[in-house]
Amino acid sequence: MVLNKHVSRRPSSVLSTVIPFVGRQVDDDLDLNLTLIELLDKFGMSSDEKNFILHLEKIITDPDSLIFESNKIYTKDEFYNLLKGLGADNIRKFLVFIKVWEKYKEVVTYFGNVIVKINYNDVIEDLIVIL
Repeated sequence: MVLNKHVSRRPSSVLSTVIPFVGRQVDDDLDLNLTLIELLDKFGMSSDEKNFILHLEKIITDPDSLIFESNKIYTKDEFYNLLKGLGADNIRKFLVFIKVWEKYKEVVTYFGNVIVKINYNDVIEDLIVIL
């Protein structure tokens, strides 16, 4: 296995694992994420706040998440520059939505478990009918 030496040269308090080399595009994305994480470190963001911002980045920079044609899809560079321009104080103003995000994750997990149980129960019922 070839390791990505580029990542290991830039230690981060958040990313402590070595990531296997997959290709240059991945390197570019990792560079941008490391730079973003370093900015969030500089702003004094907690681990939960960083995870929330990284989740927002995925949504805002993913062209497949376009809901309306009028929505702007940002590049990772644009997103980074937006956060840098906003500064720590303004970013913290929208971090109140972390609580909503945490509840959203709980709901997704709950329904994921319910669907698995429903499918399992359907299979058991079908087996009972067959037997």
